[in-house]
Amino acid sequence: MTPLLLALTGCTSVDGVWLFTLHVDPDAVEECVASVTHNFSGAAEPESDDDLDDDPWTRSTLTTWSPEAFFGLITETDAGAVLVVDGETYPGSPWDGGGWRFWWTHDVTVEDKDTHASGYAWSSWVSLADLVLFDLSFSAQMATGTVTSAADFDANYTESDAWSEDVADSVGTTGSIPSASYLVRDDGAGGSYPATNDWALTDCGSNPCTLGVTSSCGLEVGLDAELTDLDPAAFEGVDGAGQEGGS
Repeated sequence: MTPLLLALTGCTSVDGVWLFTLHVDPDAVEECVASVTHNFSGAAEPESDDDLDDDPWTRSTLTTWSPEAFFGLITETDAGAVLVVDGETYPGSPWDGGGWRFWWTHDVTVEDKDTHASGYAWSSWVSLADLVLFDLSFSAQMATGTVTSAADFDANYTESDAWSEDVADSVGTTGSIPSASYLVRDDGAGGSYPATNDWALTDCGSNPCTLGVTSSCGLEVGLDAELTDLDPAAFEGVDGAGQEGGS
């Protein structure tokens, strides 16, 4: 990092090989937020466990694990810095208070469309994004912070509400829209059954049938690090070395 950037950010040099300690919590729960939108008539999302009768039993288990250890190389550049961990590269930048954030997002978007001469149409748009974020505060030769893993899913589907027997020979009698994975209908006898898009019925409030699904999940884990005396030129020999978390 250039002296000017150091002065502007108030950061000390973070160059070198660091030994990281990840504080593994086997009982940590990934936080997720999800939503479903649709125009299927008489359909709804199934009840969650929280909506069901309370279990009279209360059960608890406490498990503790030893931390996970691994090496990381931080190399400063004119634009910021780069963290290398287990062969993966995470570009980073400084933030107020002497901290750094290193992150990378893997994302993919897939769009499919199928139409038939009879008028049948199907489309899907699916986006997936996986983020890994190291959030670290440095002081002298030590660092503390967190590492966050997050996954975002976003999908939108449309399909004709009805179609011909010729089309059914190819796409089936319940089509391609994955409504049965997310929606149910009341069977009138206290139970429910998966909501599908039947080829010969009017299943949706308007044509085409639509289904939108989103979910966002994240897990944050505490992280410590200390600067080692290892030569950065020898980092390849220790990259990937360490200890797995466990009891």
